[in-house]
Amino acid sequence: MEDDPSDSKKNIYLEVINEENIEGQVLKNRFMVSNPLDQGSFGMIYDCIDLNKPSCINVVKVSDNYQMLGREIEALKDIKAKDKTGEYDYPYDYTPSVVSKGMFILEKPSQAHMENRDKAFMSYYVMTKYGRNLENIFAEHNYKFSSKTIYQLGIKLLDVIEKIHDAGYTYNDLKLDNILVGD
Repeated sequence: MEDDPSDSKKNIYLEVINEENIEGQVLKNRFMVSNPLDQGSFGMIYDCIDLNKPSCINVVKVSDNYQMLGREIEALKDIKAKDKTGEYDYPYDYTPSVVSKGMFILEKPSQAHMENRDKAFMSYYVMTKYGRNLENIFAEHNYKFSSKTIYQLGIKLLDVIEKIHDAGYTYNDLKLDNILVGD
């Protein structure tokens, strides 16, 4: 059964991870954290394998800023809910689904004393994975796109921005690195 991200009490599951990093760790006995993909202002994004559904492709965002992560989850839910009203007739899905969320304690060995450990409370959410980011694709094309490609991207971006605004949000970090294109 999938976690219901709207039920915050049900999803509080605090684990302790005694490592320098979280690669290879399994969250909620279900989500194996794999290789790091990117780092942003408010956290790290990793590939994530759902051990219950290995064919499902997910990513996990991990951050020590639980408030910001919580706002992101709420925004994704609100935008996704707006999708389901039937108001939009897009043949593609713009918004990733939040599959699970939780917190863990990351214990790192202290530099001064290996027996003492620094502890950090970390929050995370698992979401469906989309394609590669537009910055990498643009670089692969020697930083040149055809006029047709630019127009198609522009129209789809306007659709996404409209959808975000209609859900009551403003997207303040629009850049090529944050635009994911399906495979």
